[in-house]
Amino acid sequence: MLRFNIHIPNQQIRLSLERRLESFVDYGALYSSALRCGLIFQELAPIINDPTNLVFASDHGFAVDLPSDDLAEQMSPHSFLSQAAHSHTLRFIDAGLRNSSEGEIDYWLHRGSRFFYRKIRRGTRNIIHEAAMTTSETHAAIGMGAAQIENAFYSGSNTVLLAGVGAGSDLGARCLLAVLRSEPLIYWVRNKDKKSLHVKNLQRAINRHPSSTDPIMNLAMYGGYETAMLTGAILQAAQRNMLVVIDGAAAWAASEIAKKMHPECEHYIMPAQQSNDPVLKRLEMQGLVNAGFQGHPALGNILALSFIEQGCKILSR
Repeated sequence: MLRFNIHIPNQQIRLSLERRLESFVDYGALYSSALRCGLIFQELAPIINDPTNLVFASDHGFAVDLPSDDLAEQMSPHSFLSQAAHSHTLRFIDAGLRNSSEGEIDYWLHRGSRFFYRKIRRGTRNIIHEAAMTTSETHAAIGMGAAQIENAFYSGSNTVLLAGVGAGSDLGARCLLAVLRSEPLIYWVRNKDKKSLHVKNLQRAINRHPSSTDPIMNLAMYGGYETAMLTGAILQAAQRNMLVVIDGAAAWAASEIAKKMHPECEHYIMPAQQSNDPVLKRLEMQGLVNAGFQGHPALGNILALSFIEQGCKILSR
């Protein structure tokens, strides 16, 4: 089991940062993002270095029979990376896709080896009947997520963009969030899913499974390999004093697990998109940009990064 040593950023330079930004107080998210970067990097003129966009992918056992309309978040590595081809730092990590994805590696080798095979298992188990992951698998996935951050850190990166995709990833993450907050699942799903049979089946499963206040046990019971790796990535990035930009339900759920394990990591996390998603409302997360689309969290992170860099430029003037 990995242990993390995370500290709240030193606040001594806050007053100096606020003075530099005093004319931008009314700019809301721009002001807060610049202030956050200054505190995280402990710089009056912070600079985003070599930002790394990590997308973890895993399928969920309960999603095998879901109709394609319910799996908008399921994208193949080929199609996903094609949409984000302009992001030269994007790394797509197979944490547990059900279908074989090894063939995609050859396709992307000439594009910078951006596809990484880190599969724990071909999809999680079905949470309607049993725990999605074993505790050993959960810890292994957390460790793999942390290792990806170490690679980025030693390559000179001080900023990481995190997202998760896969069959059932979105709904599975919402299920995990409902359990963490001890609330009905219907509060956490989008309006179009409220009457879904899959939501009803998942709620019945939640009612049957034993309750726990242990975040690792909840993650193992309801999460996915991508969520576990995201959790490790968030914790390791916070330990390395890196800025963490997150988007999508899997990353939101991972941030909640991470904060339950180490509340201090909250100071390093920035949600990317503004939206009417019930998760953001219930978690009281304020995103940076209104991208006007959902289902492509890595692309939302890229847009948010441009916004953050603009805030840093203000401090450097």
